[in-house]
Amino acid sequence: MSLPLVMILLVLGILLAQALSDPLAVTLRWLRLGDLIALSLLALAGAALALDAPPGAGGALALGLIVAGIGAVAHLMLVQTAHRRAQRRVAGAAAAAVATLLIVPWCAASLAPYRVLVLDAAGDSPAVAFPACEPLIGACLVLAGWLTGGSLMTMLLGHAYLTAGSEMTQRPFLRLVRLLFAGLAVRLLIAGAAGLWGWLEGRSERGPAVMEAVLIGARFLMGLIVPLVMTWMAMQCVRLRSNQSATGILYVSSTMILVGEFIALSLITAHRLPF
Repeated sequence: MSLPLVMILLVLGILLAQALSDPLAVTLRWLRLGDLIALSLLALAGAALALDAPPGAGGALALGLIVAGIGAVAHLMLVQTAHRRAQRRVAGAAAAAVATLLIVPWCAASLAPYRVLVLDAAGDSPAVAFPACEPLIGACLVLAGWLTGGSLMTMLLGHAYLTAGSEMTQRPFLRLVRLLFAGLAVRLLIAGAAGLWGWLEGRSERGPAVMEAVLIGARFLMGLIVPLVMTWMAMQCVRLRSNQSATGILYVSSTMILVGEFIALSLITAHRLPF
């Protein structure tokens, strides 16, 4: 796991939130704030990459930074000029390009040098008996981007209702919360059915590992199950027009999701499994 990768995932989630939101139903201030956050994150990622590029993934990360940066700049320019329909298409195209860069190298072995996540060598990894794991790792990276950056943007949209609630209906807020809930559910399904199952298969041969079990328990409980429940609670608050309560819940949930995805990336790197 590397800092530039985490920043790229956050930016991917921001772009997805912008693309999935009706441009006529949200404020330009919220869209602009997302772009400014994205560009700040990419600047940090670029500095980190220039100072200490991860061995084997520097080129892939640089390509991801460039694509995400072009998308964020183009989106910001369109938002500044209030081209609402065009900005949504640009955000969607940029998100699709970044997602493709994250997924495709895991589906084609010949493109392995373009993976942004370098895995530890593990010849006896249970992933060998489960070939679908590698494409699922790519899918998990995209979902991690949506959960981290998307939860941030959803929380910020909830905060925007506290200052510009009269300019928006509940529909855009409810849409993002529902999509966040769906993303958590899919992420939990993949991590449980593929990651946890593969790890348990390997443990049956290599014996117990207490620290690994603690990390995996934290990944599922703090990073998936509790945020899933809290997002469901936020969804009910949004339906009741209790935006302040929903925003407070999302503050906590987004923090837990971020920590959980940090742990998940470490587990993916160590075990070659889609946690």
